[in-house]
Amino acid sequence: MIDAEYPALERVTHYASVDGARKDFRYHPSFYGMQTVAALIQGARYQSAIASAEGLEIHHFQTDQHHVHALWTINGKVALLKSIYHAADLAQAEIMHRDGNQLDGNQHLVTESPIYLRWPLSHGIHTKPNLALCKDLAIHAHIAELQYYPYHQDGWFGLILAKNAAEAALIAEKLDPASLTSPQKDAALRHARNAIWALPDPRDANRKVTVKQPVKMYPHKQLLDRFKPSKAKRSWNGTLELLRRGVAAAQPLAFFEKEHDTTLKQNFYICEYVDTDCTIAEMFVHFAQGHQEFHIAAKNISVSAEQTYQQLAQYLHRMHQSGTFFRDLSGGNILVQAHANKQLHFSLIDTARARFYNYPAPLSQRLSDMARICNKLDWVGRERLMALYLANISRKVTFRVKLGFYIYDFKVAFKRKFGRKGIKRLIKKFKEVKPEKQT
Repeated sequence: MIDAEYPALERVTHYASVDGARKDFRYHPSFYGMQTVAALIQGARYQSAIASAEGLEIHHFQTDQHHVHALWTINGKVALLKSIYHAADLAQAEIMHRDGNQLDGNQHLVTESPIYLRWPLSHGIHTKPNLALCKDLAIHAHIAELQYYPYHQDGWFGLILAKNAAEAALIAEKLDPASLTSPQKDAALRHARNAIWALPDPRDANRKVTVKQPVKMYPHKQLLDRFKPSKAKRSWNGTLELLRRGVAAAQPLAFFEKEHDTTLKQNFYICEYVDTDCTIAEMFVHFAQGHQEFHIAAKNISVSAEQTYQQLAQYLHRMHQSGTFFRDLSGGNILVQAHANKQLHFSLIDTARARFYNYPAPLSQRLSDMARICNKLDWVGRERLMALYLANISRKVTFRVKLGFYIYDFKVAFKRKFGRKGIKRLIKKFKEVKPEKQT
């Protein structure tokens, strides 16, 4: 359960009245966490809080035989062990997971999932000064069977999400950022401000990964983005924060950024390639033309407009209820996979602009997202989708709701006519006009 979903009134179980047989129950992960605490810290003396602010917690305990440090972060933040301890101290440490299993020397990160470092009492430990989290970096600590591995080589920094150190090394070798080059426009999946293209998956020759790199920076963006994390890091953070909140998105694989890059273009975000059937934009354009069903020929599945609206409304409600304001919720950024039972699976992409809160997204921000997603939909479809969506929060489609849609429609039309794209089209038409020959 995430913070935004935590009930105002806690529910407490009266264990003496629980129904069922013991074989129907399992140990909750917290049982193993408490077991580890009891084994390592029970009877120990609390020495000090080495760090207890800004999302990083480090606490020093001492037993008759050992120094024990308990470390964790909060809210998806992350810290590097090498930024906290000297290499000699890490080499002598016994590192244990929250659940009690011993971790090997490839444990590099401090995450929301607590870890324990233990040294003999005779070993003196001196942490580094100015302890801090990794700047502007987020992860989802509870992705099953996957770990995070820092990449720091030849002036490049990044993170890789892999099953083990060997797989991380393979990904780093085959997707070496120093060797990645964006393709020409005709060979890319998209090629505008960002180039997006597919490459073979180093882990499986039958699969692909998607690579994204910024290739065009307008002058004002180059000035403003200089004070933000790289686009690759923002995409990584946004996607992992969505996954942490239970919102489906394309699985990240890695991000890399060139240190001290003044062009703001030397960064790559890599995720698993989602083999989609269509996008919501394609479906909405089809429905706006008066069709009541969208046919997916490859699977011989037809999905009605009503089925699409019902399922999409629930997906977007869950996203907003999790505390997410997506900010770039265009139809092309929601990928759709259809299943035989006409159930639709949605995945979000282009997550760099998303904002997150520890409470459900406010109504104004929900409507801002919904105005974007409905832009290609006719008013009959808009009203039906919004009625289904707003029913989740006991609201109705009112003039105030529609007004936001009219304003966004005007904004889009104005930009198409007078914005950069409109000016480019005008110049193109001007060039196509041939001067009349003089007689």
